[in-house]
Amino acid sequence: MAPEESHIVNSIHKKERLAFRLKEVSAAIGVPVSTLRTMIRRGDINPVTAFGAWLITAADLEQLMTRRLR
Repeated sequence: MAPEESHIVNSIHKKERLAFRLKEVSAAIGVPVSTLRTMIRRGDINPVTAFGAWLITAADLEQLMTRRLR
């Protein structure tokens, strides 16, 4: 589910982060980076790719923090 354009524009104006590296997400939710990579391969998370790096959007991170991980 993609965030609305107005949400993205508001985030940019507030200078909020729109996406995070796997290492940052790992530290935030307390799971190993390898588990995040597995979740990406299974299709549980849809990363944004930029210059070869996988980034997790702020909306997906918010969703990850509220659900039970397996």
